[in-house]
Amino acid sequence: MKAKKTNAPAPKTASQTTIVVQPQSRQAARGRNSVNTNQQNQQQLMHVAHEVCSITNPFCPESRNSKWPDQSGCQTLSVPVRMRYNMTTDASGRTGAVFTSRYSTGIIPGTVDASGVFTWNHAGTAYSMLPYAPAFTEADTFRVVSLGVKVTPITSAMNSQGIINMIELPPADDLFDYATFSTRTKNYPTYESLPLKSSQSLYGIARPTGNTAREFHNTYIDIPDSNGIVPFSTNDWSSLCVSVDGGAPNTAVAICDIYYNLEVTVDAISSLGFLTSRAVRPNTRLTNISTAITQKTAIIQGTDHSVDESFLSRAYNALGGAVSFISRNASGVVHAGQAAYAVAQSRPRNLREAGTALLAYEFGTPGPRSYIQDVD
Repeated sequence: MKAKKTNAPAPKTASQTTIVVQPQSRQAARGRNSVNTNQQNQQQLMHVAHEVCSITNPFCPESRNSKWPDQSGCQTLSVPVRMRYNMTTDASGRTGAVFTSRYSTGIIPGTVDASGVFTWNHAGTAYSMLPYAPAFTEADTFRVVSLGVKVTPITSAMNSQGIINMIELPPADDLFDYATFSTRTKNYPTYESLPLKSSQSLYGIARPTGNTAREFHNTYIDIPDSNGIVPFSTNDWSSLCVSVDGGAPNTAVAICDIYYNLEVTVDAISSLGFLTSRAVRPNTRLTNISTAITQKTAIIQGTDHSVDESFLSRAYNALGGAVSFISRNASGVVHAGQAAYAVAQSRPRNLREAGTALLAYEFGTPGPRSYIQDVD
């Protein structure tokens, strides 16, 4: 039989084929722009969250060389103090120390009795204090940016015994406020305990509690008098007491890593004068959020990673609330003057872009250099 002829057209070659691209719908393009805008907002939020943590969390790597962004306007030098204090028990298996917000001699060593009472080490009227390092003698004034103590057990988990206590002490107006006190009462702002067999650490953060906490103070008052007494106050900063109870006698049971970030002023003709830099740009929103986060956090049990994530999450959530307020009010007459001008100059096409522009104005546009460190 003869095959039937078909009228099917012959296949076209590549050169004969025409590709027709359908135009995108406006709705799809609008959705993609919205996603890009959200990503930009998230990136900017995360950048600002890191800036908040740099002046709030002393354990954050970005806190090194940080400065407090306020109206001081003077040339300052950042002093990041990183040192270690060993906790060694006495014959009764106890020991203790207080870490204060002083410039140089800020560690108070002591003993803890069977009732849990801490007593400052002293011989007669000579009270012992240990220095932070380094302590620049050229410094005229100082102020605290952040102070934290990380306590880590170092005994074997199989053979260890006892417990570590960390308490937050209220600010001291006089040296002898810390001469003796109970480490077992929970009538303190924050109290936390950790077994010596634990694989985790205790992270304590001193907190600013008053107006003088962010002021510059003279460094010379740290010099002991003839009786070894240092007349000082903690300048509205809380202090941290670390004590060990029930540990093995005469044994190194824990290490205290100290993270202390300071700003100091020096004489222009001193050997350190050329190291100073200009004050950072004042930013009340950053300082307000930092203060709010600090008031909610003092002692945390965990690891380096969990503590960093905790502070970053708190900063991010606090910033999210601020951004939500900005986004709701960006189209209204809420911010006048330069803020409104900055938003108008960005030519926002919608409320999201207006909120992004206002966020950039309020918190500072991210750049290759952190304005917490220094600005041009």
